[in-house]
Amino acid sequence: MRPPLQSDVDLCALRALELGDRSPMGRVRMHLLVREDGSVYAAYVHNAGGVDDRSLQRCLADRATTWVLAPAPVEYERAYELSFVPGGSELGDWLQYWNGEGAMGQGRGIVILSDGTRSLAPLPIEQPVARDTLMIADFATTAEQGTALVAVGRAAEALPLLRGAAQDRPDDPVALVGLTRAIVETRGDLAEARKSAQRLLELAPDSEIGHEALLRVCLAARESECSMREWKAAVGAPDAGARSRILFDLQGPTQQAARRLQAQRMDHDGR
Repeated sequence: MRPPLQSDVDLCALRALELGDRSPMGRVRMHLLVREDGSVYAAYVHNAGGVDDRSLQRCLADRATTWVLAPAPVEYERAYELSFVPGGSELGDWLQYWNGEGAMGQGRGIVILSDGTRSLAPLPIEQPVARDTLMIADFATTAEQGTALVAVGRAAEALPLLRGAAQDRPDDPVALVGLTRAIVETRGDLAEARKSAQRLLELAPDSEIGHEALLRVCLAARESECSMREWKAAVGAPDAGARSRILFDLQGPTQQAARRLQAQRMDHDGR
């Protein structure tokens, strides 16, 4: 593993200082796209949290692509927070003192890394920020590049990449799940999306990713029974924990499908 290091974020903070941003203050929420082996292949700022310096945001996302986190059975998305405390604040001065950096008046803030052990409550994505700060590692595959674009709302740009990746490697789960999502989010051909999802289910019938992909198709097609079936299968899969942040985004639409299904059944019973 190559976990987040203080030196990574301090480098970005120093660059911001050189460019005139002396006192960023807030809590930046990044999202990291992670391979099965733990390598971060893409990162972006999901929520600025009051830190609006775009060059600082991009630097943080770029440094994150050098990290290697815990491995998982499937590729996953993880939230990671950084807290910026300006110099001259009580907390900032106390931490600078104990870090051997002196005391007040330096004007240099500090950055606090999250400990990485607690789960962070989901926040709504700030899409303009996410689009502008997306950083993709040089080693990322075409399928991973497409998946990263979809994650920040650039599904139309991702489609040709993901179609090409799925054609070159028909058994690549990253390409297939990314293609399914991109088609759904661009309101494309649901028959094509369903074919990709079903191929995933053939490749890994017990994995979350195939059920997640088919769930997206069923939701887009407003097929309530299918949506409920695939939701239950996805959250019950043995590798669902790794995809929990992605599944959270599908929980709201699935609840709407459940209400539609209940209303349909009540209407049928009332006849």
